[in-house]
Amino acid sequence: MNVSAILRRKGEAIFSVHPESTLREAVRLMVERRIGSVTVTDDDDRLVGILSERDMVRILNDGQRGSRDLPVGELCTRSVITCREDNSIEDVMTLMSNNGIRHLPVMRDGRAVAMISARDVPDAQKEALLAICSIRSAPTVWCCAPRNRPSRRTAARPSS
Repeated sequence: MNVSAILRRKGEAIFSVHPESTLREAVRLMVERRIGSVTVTDDDDRLVGILSERDMVRILNDGQRGSRDLPVGELCTRSVITCREDNSIEDVMTLMSNNGIRHLPVMRDGRAVAMISARDVPDAQKEALLAICSIRSAPTVWCCAPRNRPSRRTAARPSS
């Protein structure tokens, strides 16, 4: 299973803010959309950073006065770790685990087109496992060919 399988299930929604947007605006967007991170993109829609819930906890802990009105571009994580649609789920989980992150922008043609979170991966795996279980528990289906037409299996046997 790869990232594209997760995106087929959840869609390609991504929410972004401009580097000059305030932290207050970014928080409002995250609360309204019930998301754990936003990408920070410039005027040309290029990814310049990511702002996550963990970043906000760090900002609050640092106790910067007036931080809610600071531009996101000054507060976001600039070295963004990303993935592609063809990355395997194992690769994605390794990236997240090794870097202590929970959100990965999905890149296509140099643009962030979606966001996957650590929560999306087990959800997709659970869904795939349930599909496999339902196939295994399905009743046997018998296919019959008319008498005058040999089945593919019979026709494929070499004659002796």
